[in-house]
Amino acid sequence: MYIKNIFSILSCKLSAWLNLVLFLTVYIQYLHAASTPASNCLKTPLTFAAPLSPPYHTNNQQGFIDRFLNLIFSDIGCKIKIITLPAMRTLSETNKGKLDGTFMFSDEVYIDEYPNLIRIEPSYFSYFLAFTGFGKLPRSDKEVSTYRLATIRGMSLPHTLIDHQHIFLAKDLIQLTTLLQRNRVDVAIMPVAVAYFYKQQSCFKSLNITVYSELSVNLYIYLHKRHHNIKVPLGNSVRRLKRSKQYQHLLQTAIRKGLDIPLATC
Repeated sequence: MYIKNIFSILSCKLSAWLNLVLFLTVYIQYLHAASTPASNCLKTPLTFAAPLSPPYHTNNQQGFIDRFLNLIFSDIGCKIKIITLPAMRTLSETNKGKLDGTFMFSDEVYIDEYPNLIRIEPSYFSYFLAFTGFGKLPRSDKEVSTYRLATIRGMSLPHTLIDHQHIFLAKDLIQLTTLLQRNRVDVAIMPVAVAYFYKQQSCFKSLNITVYSELSVNLYIYLHKRHHNIKVPLGNSVRRLKRSKQYQHLLQTAIRKGLDIPLATC
């Protein structure tokens, strides 16, 4: 009886030990799967596209966000290729699987309209938009209905402005600022950094700039769903790098070099 009890105890301990080993094996495999990027992005660069948005995404792919996106993907061992396309085409081509992803959009993208897109949480970059003009400006986003508004085609806007029916979409910053100069629009909506860059130029010294908390924009990376297995590691990379010295160094370098923004003729 004594020997039988010993064997029973040993059997229970062995069973518990085997269960622990099995659990640890499965857990380690899960962690490995969550931290290992898709094999295709290790061998072949992923192709991303976005609408032209200097100084964030520029023609030479050297904008601040271009550089930050490369940093995020290199953190998980992936390489990317960035090209420029119109906003709606970028979303459509990514949804069709012709592109691997896009990145100059906020959460205003309706996933129901693009069922093959995956949004990576959290937002990788945030900035404020500004109301700019040479006259009186709206005191809030709720007063815009009486103003002639313009922004750049493809620019992500807050939800409170998306459905506004009277926003003219300029093809680029040159056209947008020219419309202001010629009094063709009352208000141009642009990123705050861009607005203050223009205010430093001789013909924009009298530019009025107003910023409200409602004009904040959070940008997200969107992937085609075939890359679902890098969703978790990519999100972890965004969280880590947004608080890193690498991000701060990238931002400080961009500020020192100056903004790569086209100038309108004064």
